Amino acid sequence: LAGGGAEHGTSAPDLAMLTLTDPVAAREVVLAGLLERAAVLLGLSAADQEAIRPTFAGTRLNELGLDSLTTVRLRQRLLVDYAADVPPADLFGGGTAAEVAELICQQLTLRSVIAADDDFDDEDAEVLTL
Repeated sequence: LAGGGAEHGTSAPDLAMLTLTDPVAAREVVLAGLLERAAVLLGLSAADQEAIRPTFAGTRLNELGLDSLTTVRLRQRLLVDYAADVPPADLFGGGTAAEVAELICQQLTLRSVIAADDDFDDEDAEVLTL
């Protein structure tokens, strides 16, 4: 997570674990990261970020001024930072910041659960043949 949660002191594995142990806190970390990424792409000042922070969760991302190019850039940034594949329609088509953060957290949770399954010991498996 090259910067994915690092600005909040949360590494990629920590954020993935946080989605399992404290989903509300994980959503808040992802939401804050989403605001920071959108602000950079849109050229928003720190003051602008602080002004929209209280209502950001309910803000439709296309209302912030995302165009097709910034949508592609934001989508790529989320893919790199969170390994989350957010459909362009969720970013440009009117998804709220909270909905996008929830989608990212769902993908992180799924990845964590799958990774935990990969640790399964084959010696403990019982094969049934029908």
